[in-house]
Amino acid sequence: SCSGPSSKCTVDPSIRLAAARVAQQQALLAQADAARGLTLSADASASVQRDDGNPGDRRSLGLDARLPLDLFDRLQNTRDAAAFDLAAALAELEQARLEQVDNYLLALIDAAEANLLEKLLLEQIGTAATLRRLTELRFTQGLASSVDVLQQRGHLALLQQQLPNVKLRQRTASNAMAALLGETPPQALSLPAALPGIAFSAPLAHPRALLERRPDLVRRRAELMAADHRYEAALRERLPSVDLSAAALLQTISGNPGSILSAAVDATLELLDSGARQGRI
Repeated sequence: SCSGPSSKCTVDPSIRLAAARVAQQQALLAQADAARGLTLSADASASVQRDDGNPGDRRSLGLDARLPLDLFDRLQNTRDAAAFDLAAALAELEQARLEQVDNYLLALIDAAEANLLEKLLLEQIGTAATLRRLTELRFTQGLASSVDVLQQRGHLALLQQQLPNVKLRQRTASNAMAALLGETPPQALSLPAALPGIAFSAPLAHPRALLERRPDLVRRRAELMAADHRYEAALRERLPSVDLSAAALLQTISGNPGSILSAAVDATLELLDSGARQGRI
């Protein structure tokens, strides 16, 4: 199983990389959500001064709250782009897990094929060795020619020459399965005795359904939607940005307390940025 964080499939570097990208996109989405929320800051100061020899002191404590007013949906588009980036990262992780399962299944099938091929080859070698002995016996009795003997010997040698290649295929498949599971290749081979049973089913589906079933297409669609929203956010950067702010200041000057409360709506429009916004678009 490659579906859980404790799965052995998580040892694969591509899966770990995809999982790290998911965590990164989750953090970027949280950052985009936070950019639309309230920001609260505090500052404090204390100073001492002398004016014509008269000492004085000043102490102040201020709170400042700021809330962006996303009138033109620039922050919303940025947040939506981050959400689609996260969806693309999740699809990429699912695709990496499917590829891991696919590679392991192919290695398992190759190992089973090599094991069955070795058994078949050993049976053929035993049969060929028996035929060679019978042919040699018939040759001593004058019932077979030397050509028949040479042919049987050549056939047996040809079968024996194939055995090392089968052994190599067994070891390669066993090492591949161990590598996919993040384990050290075993010294003694332990290969499946038969091919695994695979239930094949390919239900017909509308092409649009592939966008929901295939992780690679889900990722590509999410990347396209994220690019659309980033482009829209870049277009909205040419419009004014509006913030709602409120501030409270408590201060004492030479022991005399005082307070200031203020609230404002700030609008900012960049008139000249040397082409920076156009470059982002």
